[in-house]
Parts: sequence; C-alpha cells; structure tokens
Amino acid sequence: CCTHFHFFSVYIIKSNINANKANSVGFDEIDLSSFSTNGQNEYEEFSQATSEDDYLSPDEKLEKEYYGNLELPVGASFDEIKKQYRALLKKYHPDKFNNDEKKRKIAEQVVSKLNTAYNYFENKYKA
Repeated sequence: CCTHFHFFSVYIIKSNINANKANSVGFDEIDLSSFSTNGQNEYEEFSQATSEDDYLSPDEKLEKEYYGNLELPVGASFDEIKKQYRALLKKYHPDKFNNDEKKRKIAEQVVSKLNTAYNYFENKYKA
C-alpha cells in the first residue's frame, strides 16, 4: 500500500522534474536514491533521528540524567529526592552483596551514581 504510493509519488516528482528541467535553475539532476522506499516519509525519518533531548542544554541533560538515576520524574521536589535517595541507597547498598563480588561492584557503581545525583540536587536546592 504505502510503498507503492510512495514509489508513485517519486515517479510523479521525477516526471515533473524532467518536464521542467529546462526551467529549473541550479538543478541539473536530482538523485532519487535518497528517497525512502519503505513507506516512511522524510518527516518520519527526521523525527526518529531526533529526540527531545537534542534540544536540551548540557546542564539540562545532566539534570535529567540525575533524575533518572534516582528513578524520579524531572521536576521532583527536594523532599521527594531525599526520600527516594534513601530508599535506593538501602536497596542497592554494596554491603547487601558481600557474597557476590560481581554484584557488589555493580552496587558500588550504582551507589556512586546515586551519591553524585543527590549531591547535585542538595547543592542546587540548598543554594
């Protein structure tokens, strides 16, 4: 359905280009290999290649990452951050994984990320 329609529209575009070739300025030939033939239009391809994170500043991206590390939605209050930080710290504390060195190392990395995120928000909200 969509693939045939897209091919047909490319065919019409190509026909119009050939008919108006003498009238075009600066376009000797158009490479049709860049046109999608899988049913997606160029807008869909563009929207898949970008995300809302592409429009955030580096500080906003970092803050969003910290909220994610604390498993909280962006914009959570400091009280929510503090409560969640403590709950996750209890859940992932490395001392809970003394019997498995691999899990203990992962827990240490998780706790390090939790500490970094919490310290960031603590400085932000206490300032």
